[in-house]
Amino acid sequence: MYPTRLRDERRRQGFDQTGLAIKSGVHRSIISVLERGLIPTLPSWCKRLSEALNVPEDSIFHNSESSDFDEQREKFNTKEVNPQ
Repeated sequence: MYPTRLRDERRRQGFDQTGLAIKSGVHRSIISVLERGLIPTLPSWCKRLSEALNVPEDSIFHNSESSDFDEQREKFNTKEVNPQ
């Protein structure tokens, strides 16, 4: 699943979340929630994070997990519409 791959690649390259945020332009809080799988990704975040890590997008965010993305998006949208 992409949250684990994102975190593992970030750590492998020696970045903390703040360092990756500075290099990618994606806010640290967004990186944090992405790594925990709490929100679905946006294409712009995928592009910026993969470029900052100098890896292909597919190595972290690949299409074979589209059902995971759909499930996360549905979970996120449900929380927004029906906060508890």
